[in-house]
Amino acid sequence: MLFGKTNVKGEKVVKLSRYTIYEIIKEICCDGDQGGLEFLRFFISELNLESLVSKTMREFMYIAVGNVEIGKELLEELLKYPRASINKCFLKTSPLMAACVDGNVKVVKYLLQTLVNEKDDAKKVNVNIQGNLNGDHYKKVTALHLACQFGNVEVVKLLLQTLKLEDKDRQVNLNLKNSDGKTALDLARLNNHQEIVEMLQVNFS
Repeated sequence: MLFGKTNVKGEKVVKLSRYTIYEIIKEICCDGDQGGLEFLRFFISELNLESLVSKTMREFMYIAVGNVEIGKELLEELLKYPRASINKCFLKTSPLMAACVDGNVKVVKYLLQTLVNEKDDAKKVNVNIQGNLNGDHYKKVTALHLACQFGNVEVVKLLLQTLKLEDKDRQVNLNLKNSDGKTALDLARLNNHQEIVEMLQVNFS
């Protein structure tokens, strides 16, 4: 192993925090060239991410923003671990939910492509997973709730495209309510996001 202390078996064990690992990998990915990708493969192979992976999915997903190919490679590596999930809610916020808050179109596209490209259900994003944002400030919200709350029009458009999928389990559910009994349409109206309201109304009819 590259880093860490020696355990009772004389093996090297990684002791880096998830934030340190994230920052190191982010710097590698920002470089974006083939040399960076090769080093990333080497770096990942030297790390025991088993104890960190359930807490790192959201942060690592954002690496795909700067370099989708490297982000994809990292995601595939993480998903080898039993505890890993593309839908893992770190602090009750999934990677898709976080991307919808930020209006990060590139990450949302990357995640939604798993609905079409992945055969393994474990590697497909769940567009309707409910979680909390900012602790318990926003409770039982979905990615669509958050995109509508924050007025991220392009993200809402992407989420609505899932309605074209034949499998209804992969389609975004417009009727899900948050802990306050509000749908995504309700939140768009409350926050005066008229363009989003009109898009949702078309799909409700």
